[in-house]
Amino acid sequence: MKKYSLLVCLSLFAGTFALTGANLIPNGEFSKFDKLTGKASFWNCGLYQQVVEEGPGVTPVLRLCAYYRSRNKMWKSNTFVPVKQIAPGTYTFSFNAKGKASMFYFFLTPGKGQKGKSFIRSFRKLQMKVLSDGWRQGQYTFTIPAEMKNARVTIEAFFAGKGEYEFIDDVSLVKTK
Repeated sequence: MKKYSLLVCLSLFAGTFALTGANLIPNGEFSKFDKLTGKASFWNCGLYQQVVEEGPGVTPVLRLCAYYRSRNKMWKSNTFVPVKQIAPGTYTFSFNAKGKASMFYFFLTPGKGQKGKSFIRSFRKLQMKVLSDGWRQGQYTFTIPAEMKNARVTIEAFFAGKGEYEFIDDVSLVKTK
C-alpha cells in the first residue's frame, strides 16, 4: 500500500509539473533552423529575421533587423510564432535580448476566427532586467481567463535607425498557476 501511495503522489506531482512548467513556445531557444536561409523552425521569419551563430559552439540566436518605419517614424522589426493551445491560468512570458532596440512589444492574440482576449505589453529598454554581457531580460506575467486556440505570440522591436539589429534568445511562455 505504501508503494502504491508513493507512486500516486509522484504521478500527481509529475503531472502538476508538466502542466505548470512546460514552455509553450516551440523552438524558443532557436536551436532548430535552416542552415542555408537562417529561418527558425516554427517561427514566421521574413528576410530580415534570421538565426545566426557567432562562431563555433556558440548558441544560435534570432537576429531582428530594423527594416521598415512605423507610424511614429521609428524603424522596427517583428516575428511571431503560433501556439496551438493555451489553457486558462497565470503565465509568464519572457525573452532575452541584446542589441540596439530601444523598445519591445509582446503580443498574444487568439487565432483567426477564435474568441479570446488579446494581450499587449510594452517593454522599455530601461525597464528590462540587466543580465550579463549586454543581455537583458523582459518578463511579463498575466492571466488568461479562457482557453486560447491557434494563438500567436509576436515580439516587435523598435530602433532609431534602419539596419540596426537585436538578438533574441530563450523565448518562453510558461504556466505558473
